[in-house]
Amino acid sequence: MRKKIVIGLIAFGLLIAFAACNSPASTPLVTTPTSTLTPTIAPTLTATPEPTPTPAVVSIAVSGGNGSVKVGGTQRLTATAMLSDSSTVDVTGNVTWSSSGYAAAVSSSGLVTGVGAGTAQITATLDGLTGTFGITVMPTPSPTPTPTPQALLKILNWSWHTEYSYAIAEGEVQNLSGARLEDVTAVVSYYTEDGQFITSDYALIDYNPIMPGQTSPFKVYTTENPLMYKATLGFKYLLDGIIPATK
Repeated sequence: MRKKIVIGLIAFGLLIAFAACNSPASTPLVTTPTSTLTPTIAPTLTATPEPTPTPAVVSIAVSGGNGSVKVGGTQRLTATAMLSDSSTVDVTGNVTWSSSGYAAAVSSSGLVTGVGAGTAQITATLDGLTGTFGITVMPTPSPTPTPTPQALLKILNWSWHTEYSYAIAEGEVQNLSGARLEDVTAVVSYYTEDGQFITSDYALIDYNPIMPGQTSPFKVYTTENPLMYKATLGFKYLLDGIIPATK
């Protein structure tokens, strides 16, 4: 009995070995890589904003200075535009300038010049809109006359002649001031017939000092020049300083 069991086990083992030898070879597992797909992103659509409308000019204003200018004087004006968005812009160089009268003239840059005494309305025009500015032109004041110095001396008489190669000027002068005058000199200048200066000379008057109301003779000697034709007389202090004199 044991022998039959052994023979059966051996036979079973042989069958298994035979089956293993005749079975097909194992096929190795091949893994196919999975392809990676990049997702497609749809483009973003951006709405185009509507253009902002350009602000329109709604009014023009003119300014500058105090509205007063002298004849020959100038004043610079500025034109400003008020826009529909409440902003402002300088349009001085864009407007057309004009003046209502002859008292003032205005240039294309807004420079007003006083022409004559009076008033004028300056207008700036742009796109049918206007702004105005009133100008008063003042007359140029007359220069204040320089007061004539009060005469301190009065020339009572004088003349000149030539003698022994000298030109001799002589005469009398009176002190009109209320004070004594010291070191008073008579100055004589000589000219040709056509007015060209030749020379001048001076000398102290005879009375030094000359008292208030007093009259003093004087005599001035100058070397003669044949071209001496006319002469003028004046007075000054010895150490300079003209003394006003009248005839």
